[in-house]
Amino acid sequence: MWTQVLTIAWAQLRITRNHLPRTRAGPIVATILALLWYGLYVGGAIALASVLPSRSLAELRLFLPAGLLAVFAFWQIIPLFTLSGGWSLQLNKLQIYPVPDRSLFSLEVFLRLTTAP
Repeated sequence: MWTQVLTIAWAQLRITRNHLPRTRAGPIVATILALLWYGLYVGGAIALASVLPSRSLAELRLFLPAGLLAVFAFWQIIPLFTLSGGWSLQLNKLQIYPVPDRSLFSLEVFLRLTTAP
């Protein structure tokens, strides 16, 4: 089933990519934004790795729960903002794939449940 799910995800990506206008600047801007986005995470990880060893255990016990709560809240909330903006499977375009209707339905229900605000 995972090969079918990956195929559907790939098809959705291609449908979205083919729907958007193509310019020469698009991939360059997307690459720069991706590097900045992931660079923020790398920078944050490096900052934590350099600061945490110098802190006392009492300070870590005080701030670690709040930090973990922020990380897990981010992990749960951001996908809701990025995926619940009307995104779902375009079933009429995916019916050409040899995937049973119940699998497409199950995948659509899963997407709706995991992205519903």
